[in-house]
Amino acid sequence: MDLEAVAGEMAQQAFGQLATGVVAGEDEEDALHRCAMIAPTSMPRISEFFGIVIRMFYNDHLPAHFHADYGGSEAVYAVETLDVLRGRLPRRAHALVVEWATLRRSELRADWDKAREGLALDDIEPLD
Repeated sequence: MDLEAVAGEMAQQAFGQLATGVVAGEDEEDALHRCAMIAPTSMPRISEFFGIVIRMFYNDHLPAHFHADYGGSEAVYAVETLDVLRGRLPRRAHALVVEWATLRRSELRADWDKAREGLALDDIEPLD
């Protein structure tokens, strides 16, 4: 099992405890802090195409967004508008990400909702 899979499982366990209230006497802020400490970099890969890796953090801040990495560059895209919230990709990689996300927006929304609940994310078909 690779490190990414282990971190993802740890995050799912921690968020599962938060959702079910397993940790008695803990308020939501403490639980979120605990979850962040357990898996601070848990960002599962949900798709990959043409060297571009698409990831989504568990329980990340609004607006709904995803991260795209390509050749050492990273950009964060809003799911609803596909605006770049932060970062930059090379022009061709950016165009491919926007094309892919336009086709896969409903799956991105579904994965965002799952990530906010600490559930396992679905892989999303890559761009052909």
